[in-house]
Amino acid sequence: MPQRFRRRGRNRYSSEEEKAVTWVAAEHHRLLADNKSIIDRDEADLTDWVRFLEELEETVVLQRCDVASRKYRLNFTSNYRALLLEDARRYRADVLQPSMCRQEAIWINGQRFQFSSETLRRAEVLHNSWFELAACLERWYMDGKGQTPCLATRPSRAELRHVLVVLDVAWAEFECAYIGELIEFEHKCRSILRQAIAEEQRLQQLEMVHPGVLHKKELETLLHCLYCLDLEVNHHRNICDDMTVDVLLRATSMLSRYDAVEKQGASTEYLTAACILSKDVMESFMAMRQYLREVSSCLEHVDPHLRNNPGLVAALSSWEESCEIGARYFRHRGAYGCH
Repeated sequence: MPQRFRRRGRNRYSSEEEKAVTWVAAEHHRLLADNKSIIDRDEADLTDWVRFLEELEETVVLQRCDVASRKYRLNFTSNYRALLLEDARRYRADVLQPSMCRQEAIWINGQRFQFSSETLRRAEVLHNSWFELAACLERWYMDGKGQTPCLATRPSRAELRHVLVVLDVAWAEFECAYIGELIEFEHKCRSILRQAIAEEQRLQQLEMVHPGVLHKKELETLLHCLYCLDLEVNHHRNICDDMTVDVLLRATSMLSRYDAVEKQGASTEYLTAACILSKDVMESFMAMRQYLREVSSCLEHVDPHLRNNPGLVAALSSWEESCEIGARYFRHRGAYGCH
């Protein structure tokens, strides 16, 4: 077959390709016509865009476009590697959106994190590449509706493939920089939780080597970490200041006294209220420690927006509440044996 005919064949859409591009063009037009720009969408309201990007990716595959390398994903943390496989494009709405919004910073746990100038530059490149694709899709859609003067306005297969390849390269370069910086931000946001885990492990090791011994210094350090962690989780409100070693010591002393009175066969009725509050303090503290032990092996999967982790919020809330009530009781009663 002469070369010119082979070139013509490669520049013609197959029926499958044409059907796919027609759907993508129509869906893109619908999203814009329905005022569903990705810029204005909340994360929970990106369903239509998720579906559109999945179909776009299938269209790119049908066009046999070259794939930009995604080997950088090997350096991502496990949670991002699970979302973004190395050998797949994986056009995600939550990656496209920040580039379209020209998002310069994000807020996590009340802290502002600024993206680098290089990440912002790559976002601009992807932004521009996306609008080139949008223009091609709109031309295709208008041609299908008979609203263009001639068929020549519809993008050729070569033109569309070029636009898709350029977009894919821009997407990969932005994703690499954007996700890379997100991982750095998230690492910083989890630092106080990481520190609390380390202090809990240190205290646990001491308790195993020296059972029954009070490790006051290590307790104070751990409780300070928990207080700072509570500040990160609940940065939008005031935090109780009663999460101290003193409350733990009073609770421990109260429970020891209760056991001693009970062993003597004497009435413990007058100690019941104090015993219940002391148990709440100790149990909530141990539940907090247990949570730290459980997440120590899967820290990357903890949401960096710390208050979005139900287990962490529940453990901290229980610990803070029991300390506040217990401290108030001990403070107002003045003596363990009072009602």
